[in-house]
Amino acid sequence: MVKHEMAKSTALSMMHRALDLLDEAGEAVPAVHLQLAIDKLTKAPVPRTIEEVEAQILASHPLPTSANAEKARRPGGAAGDQPCRICPG
Repeated sequence: MVKHEMAKSTALSMMHRALDLLDEAGEAVPAVHLQLAIDKLTKAPVPRTIEEVEAQILASHPLPTSANAEKARRPGGAAGDQPCRICPG
């Protein structure tokens, strides 16, 4: 079982790296399919309503507060230095 979990972890790591590369290359359609595969592998919840979609977006993109407003204006935004997979640019 340990070997299985290690293989799954390695595959997930490689999938995330491939997703980064697809994002850099501007390949949105393959990136969407790969993200779906990652979500299936990790058993991520699938939003069923617009409210669930909005909640999921806000969870990964917190709104700026006065404490991090300056950081929000810089590339990377308030959510940190990770590029946004949903928002263009």
